Amino acid sequence: MNKDGVSTSKNDTSTVRRLCSAAIFGVVRGLASAAGAALVTGLIWWIQSH
Repeated sequence: MNKDGVSTSKNDTSTVRRLCSAAIFGVVRGLASAAGAALVTGLIWWIQSH
């Protein structure tokens, strides 16, 4: 990094990319988990109400 805190090396860039990728993966995994839980809850509710 230079004196302004701007990344100047390839290693810093790849680390940022890896962290962004991990963050996106976590968000997608959380959304999939929430959607799955809602689907199961809805299915159980539908079975019990019919």
